[in-house]
Amino acid sequence: RVSEIVISSVKPETLLAGKVIGVTAVGLTQQIVWVGGTIALISARTMLFGAPAIAKAQAAGAAGGFGSNDMLAALVATPWSWVVLVLVLFLLGLLFYGALYAAVGATVGSEQDARQAAFPVVLLLVLTAVLISPTVQNPTSTLAVTMSMLPFSSPIILPIRMAITNVPTIQVVASLAILILSCLGAIWLAGRIYRVGLLMYGKRPTLSEVRRWIFTS
Repeated sequence: RVSEIVISSVKPETLLAGKVIGVTAVGLTQQIVWVGGTIALISARTMLFGAPAIAKAQAAGAAGGFGSNDMLAALVATPWSWVVLVLVLFLLGLLFYGALYAAVGATVGSEQDARQAAFPVVLLLVLTAVLISPTVQNPTSTLAVTMSMLPFSSPIILPIRMAITNVPTIQVVASLAILILSCLGAIWLAGRIYRVGLLMYGKRPTLSEVRRWIFTS
């Protein structure tokens, strides 16, 4: 009922865009807080924990081959071009999955139905997570290159490959182009479903009904 009132003054596509952009902004804010908090804690570790504790921790880290000083140095030495590219991939990935989840949410009327309907989208994320280990082991393999091109996995796989090996520029450009086009397609698809499904009540629509929503003007 609230959605009916909102849609009376706002287009469904505008409402969808607001939801997706809002979720993306929350995710970006969370990442900024995590990274900024990590840098702040490392920089202020002596003041927070005391010099003796820090010296002991550094000795333990040196014995293991990697300490907090190394971590801070790695963060500072990270090229800004890599940071910007990872940020762009993160935002595009959120837009892509946000649009898909919004489309799924518009076709159901209960939380239980939403979990079932979202299973295909979750499966894409699970598949990507499963393939992270093979990518780390061999970042130049055909599997790793292919997964860094597919829109559902490239926001995760491509940064991992870039952190391990030198990824050819043509592959980075192709991955970004495919992901951008896929985001536009997902937003268009979600908008077509959202404008009809948001006001539907009762049983879940069949695939043929959803297809009719998409291609009916």
